[in-house]
Formats: sequence, C-alpha cells, structure tokens
Amino acid sequence: MVIKNPGRPPGTLEVLDEDVLEASPVLARIHATGGAHPSAWNSVREWGPVDTCRWDPHPLPAGQWPGSGVTYAASDVKTAVAERFQAARRVDVHTGRPQLTFWQPTRNLRLLDLANNRGSEWLIRHGASHSLQHVSRAICRAWAREIRAAAPGLDGLWVQSRMTGRPVVVLWEPARNSFPEYPEATAALAVPAVRTVVAQAALELGYR
Repeated sequence: MVIKNPGRPPGTLEVLDEDVLEASPVLARIHATGGAHPSAWNSVREWGPVDTCRWDPHPLPAGQWPGSGVTYAASDVKTAVAERFQAARRVDVHTGRPQLTFWQPTRNLRLLDLANNRGSEWLIRHGASHSLQHVSRAICRAWAREIRAAAPGLDGLWVQSRMTGRPVVVLWEPARNSFPEYPEATAALAVPAVRTVVAQAALELGYR
C-alpha cells in the first residue's frame, strides 16, 4: 500500500533550481517581547524542536541546537494573527507584550516551494502530496529535518498556512544574514492603531 504522506521521506531528497523560489517579500511576524519566551524580531530560535511548531528543523531530542535556528513569518497581517493565536483562537494583546513587526530581507531568499507557487511538484516527486503541509506537525518536522540535511544551503521553506491558505515563510539558519539592521515597522499589539488592524483580522478569522 502506498502511503499518501509518509512519516519521513522514503528516499533520497533532491532539490532542483525549479523547486526553489527566490524572492525577498515583505514579511510579518508577531513575537513576544516579554514573559517566559521573549524574542527579538530578527532572532532565530535554536531551541527545538517545539511540539507546536510545524517546520522546526532541529534534530532530536529537543534541546539547544546551534546552527539549526528557525523563524516563522507570514506574508500578511491576517495570516500572522491566525498563526500566532491559533491555539485559543483568541487574540491577547497583553500577555508576553506581543509586537507586530514587518521587514524585508536584504537579499533574495532561496526557499523550497512546497506550496506549488512556481508549479514545482517537489512533494509528489518525493513520495508525498501537496496535503503534506496539513498533516501532523511531527510528520512535517521529520520532513523538515531531512530537507535541511539534504539541502543545507536553503534559506528555508515557502509553505501554505494551515489556517488561511496564504503563504508562510519558514526561515532557517542560512537566512540569519538576510535580516536588515532595522525593520520596516514595529509596534506593540496594544497600541491603538495596531490593535484596530489586528481586531479586524481577528473578526474576519472568527477569532475573539
């Protein structure tokens, strides 16, 4: 029996030029600036893998893995809100002092296109399907580890948000040098103007 989305790649992985999306889109991220796990807007998380994160490339077991950093970013505010607050489906603008930050990479990112943005059938060629992006997080992380090992020069992945269907960019260690010195814009979610934008996104998503 052929498994539609195997728990790990069934064979050797090969990444061709046609599978790679090269772009430098403006990215959005909601990140905590306080609480138990604060992070700078341009940080990459070396601790992992984290059970709630889909594309962490860290080896097992979970721990501090220098050289295996990851950052998740969205292509729009609504997707950033949907991804950040998906567990409770309730937007909390206070706990952890969340901040919304926009930035544009200083160079083109080289991203494996799993969302079929360029017509790449990479997943199908490697024994999976487009729906791999929506299976269990553990399976996605297993694929992420194998991809990272097979193509260490990739800046990360271009994937589809499970929440909105819009693009999500997963940045890995090689993308660390693509962050600009300063972001395009950054502000706390509790700031009235930002809160209004986030509230509208939450309304459209059906979040509280």
